[in-house]
Amino acid sequence: MVKIESNEAILCFETKGAQMTSLKAKDSDFEYLWQPQEGFWQGRNPILFPLVGSTADKILHINGKEYTTGNHGFARGSEFAVIDQKDNEITFRLSDNEETLKQYPFHFDLDVTYTLEGKEVKVSYLIRNKSEEMMPFTFGLHPAFTCPFDENETVKD
Repeated sequence: MVKIESNEAILCFETKGAQMTSLKAKDSDFEYLWQPQEGFWQGRNPILFPLVGSTADKILHINGKEYTTGNHGFARGSEFAVIDQKDNEITFRLSDNEETLKQYPFHFDLDVTYTLEGKEVKVSYLIRNKSEEMMPFTFGLHPAFTCPFDENETVKD
């Protein structure tokens, strides 16, 4: 587990998928992020790259070749490296590798930076094409939060 913190909150991550796994205020034990539960969605906060969803035939057709990748691409299941970390900020990077090139024939860097200011989380993404040719991709997010969002609210709120 990797974490950053501000004067008001603690934010934890997995390096697999560079996903946020826990966000708690220091003055409370309330968990703001979805925690997987038996019988419900087991995901957390995946990054969807280089594909959001899937193609009609489940195959990427690029430059006359066929590539098979999972639903929503491979970023969510890939190991990201921590390339910079401060008390309240962290940057993860996914770069092309032997496994990604089997599914997507481009050289790239995908950087994700999380900054925690008070109880506010700021996230920025930078995708770099390191190939000579145009690099088609789609990008998306699938954040999941606790509901109700506040310990004093009900689902009806």
